[in-house]
Amino acid sequence: MLTAVLDTQIILRGAASAAPSITAKIYAAWDAGRFTMLLSEPILTEVEDVLARPEVLRKLHMTPIEAVALIELLKRQSILVTPTV
Repeated sequence: MLTAVLDTQIILRGAASAAPSITAKIYAAWDAGRFTMLLSEPILTEVEDVLARPEVLRKLHMTPIEAVALIELLKRQSILVTPTV
């Protein structure tokens, strides 16, 4: 199975996009199980922090409930990894 690490912007723009953008296609491929997302605690924390901003939710046309659902989906369907440097 193919694995990938996605940047916070790719995750959020892909999840919120209604248009057939590149980020939407990447997100849809992950959501369809075509690859496994590797997620680190720092990326997950960043996603949570960004989605806690009302102005970001407005820009993404996302409700707070949808934001929580996205975070839970990421936790359930991704593999949490610890980055090493």
